[in-house]
Amino acid sequence: MRNSTDRAKVQTYLNEFPNGANASAARIKLRQLETAATTPTNPNVQPDNRNADDALAELEAWNKIKNSTNQTDFQNFLKQYPSGAFAAQARAKIGGITDTEWNRVRASKDPNVYKVYIAANPSGQYTAEARTRMNMLVASMVAFEQIRESKNVEDFKAYVAKYPEGVFVDDARSNFEPPKVGTMRRNSIGMEFMYIPEGSFQMGSTNGNGDEKPVHKVTISQGFFMGRTEVTQTQWQAVMGNNPSGFKDCGNCPVENVNWDDAQSFITKLNAQNDGFKYRLPSEAEW
Repeated sequence: MRNSTDRAKVQTYLNEFPNGANASAARIKLRQLETAATTPTNPNVQPDNRNADDALAELEAWNKIKNSTNQTDFQNFLKQYPSGAFAAQARAKIGGITDTEWNRVRASKDPNVYKVYIAANPSGQYTAEARTRMNMLVASMVAFEQIRESKNVEDFKAYVAKYPEGVFVDDARSNFEPPKVGTMRRNSIGMEFMYIPEGSFQMGSTNGNGDEKPVHKVTISQGFFMGRTEVTQTQWQAVMGNNPSGFKDCGNCPVENVNWDDAQSFITKLNAQNDGFKYRLPSEAEW
């Protein structure tokens, strides 16, 4: 059947095996035979010399990549089969992958992410938009550094108005409106703080130690920022100039072998940096 020129035989195969392994190749063959039978001979038109072997090769190539998420696979497929039976699907796949990749990049506020994207897609569908957004993010970083220490609320409002998707828009808003739950702020040595809003909860225990009883309602009247992690050895070293931990060589591990007085000294030095934050230990209820 593969090299047959008898349309009836090909149709018989399809009737018997409509979902067979070679059904797609057989349909292509049938279309070729039908076209050849109905198209008048024209010496200026080149005949379609693609046979069932070529169609089967294309089908096998398509089946290998049809579920891929790498657009290069489909680009290479189109180079080999620019007018093939699956060319339209391959182009659609490229479009879908391109959109997915851009949506991932578009969600970032890191200018370096856009820089990498532009380098990989110098003439891509979204390259111009990526360049515009990268420039905006860099400008927003510079602008915020210029007002970071400002005591004028209007400076931060103007920043938000000009850079509604800027890198530090949440930091700017926190200067004139309550932060959103989960807002994170980072200080100059890389310590990260998460915003915890005001609220009430039941504190204590009915079957714990005496100092834990009774269960009682506690109200936190004002939101605050809490360190996202314990103070690390690297952060302690940056502020205090030493590392008292017994288990060293682990910069991201919590600092250890420190007491309450040590913690107070750490806080005093942090506050001396005047970085816009006011540091203290959390209360028992806040903790």
